[in-house]
Amino acid sequence: MNRHRIEGIVEVDQKTGELTLQVRSAATKRHGRRFLKLYQDEMVALAERHPELRGGALRVLNLLVGVGDYQNRVPGPSRVATRLAMQVSNVSRAYGELVKAGALIKRGGDYYVNPRLCWKGTDAQLEETYRLLAAEDQRALPAPKAEVR
Repeated sequence: MNRHRIEGIVEVDQKTGELTLQVRSAATKRHGRRFLKLYQDEMVALAERHPELRGGALRVLNLLVGVGDYQNRVPGPSRVATRLAMQVSNVSRAYGELVKAGALIKRGGDYYVNPRLCWKGTDAQLEETYRLLAAEDQRALPAPKAEVR
């Protein structure tokens, strides 16, 4: 969502006394920083269904959610290990645990955060990603439940 800063100048016509308002709008970003959609119910479900995820795996997942690129692509284990000052073998183990739990998806040599947990991209891209995952029969978290308010 964008905010708009409104600037205006009021001029007075010297002959008629009529006021004229000149308005200029300048759109400004609301957040000013990187952002993504985070699905809280799915994050809670991940924590409840997978108590084996702890320590290093959760630390890696937190970083991946924070650094994920558009359409949830994330860096490989060696780059994450460097960033977190962890051994590559420990990060690779964490990736395996996260894939097994359904929090990460591996497609070819690339990794993606499961779009049921969070999403960075357009809604149309998200729908297309859901279709691709269904077609590929990827192990993923269950579909989001209808919201009850």
